[in-house]
Amino acid sequence: MAEFSDQFRQDFDRLLRWRRDVRRFRPDPVDRGILRDCFASFPLSPSVGLLQPWRLVQLCSAAMRGAGLGTGSMPEMQRYSVVSAITQFWLLARANGLGVGWVSILDPERPRRDLDLPESWSLMAYLCIGWPQEATEVPELERVGWETRETSLDLLER
Repeated sequence: MAEFSDQFRQDFDRLLRWRRDVRRFRPDPVDRGILRDCFASFPLSPSVGLLQPWRLVQLCSAAMRGAGLGTGSMPEMQRYSVVSAITQFWLLARANGLGVGWVSILDPERPRRDLDLPESWSLMAYLCIGWPQEATEVPELERVGWETRETSLDLLER
């Protein structure tokens, strides 16, 4: 079982507090090696059914700035914010030794009805949380041969 020190958990908590949406950048370029290291986190990210549905396109232009940003033009951004919050929770749970499993909700309306939640609510996650029985870095779906994790990302070569 991976164990993290109190210092690591404090540093991780500090990192979560520093994670912010940044929109103003210095003009000097970002080293491609640093970008590659950051993009390499995608195959390590949780993915329902190990589908890894992400595709990335790099744009190097200030021309993308414009009006119409946010939930007014993209209401699905609310759901993405929830997923981002769940990811941060997941990382902090793991730093404390807890395991988290994100179960696909087969009938998303049923839990809402069973729990008597407002109809305006949309359930995003059914999370199982507890102490893992075993320590492994390999996802269960990969261990049992159901799926294979993508190992190479040539994201910046396009």
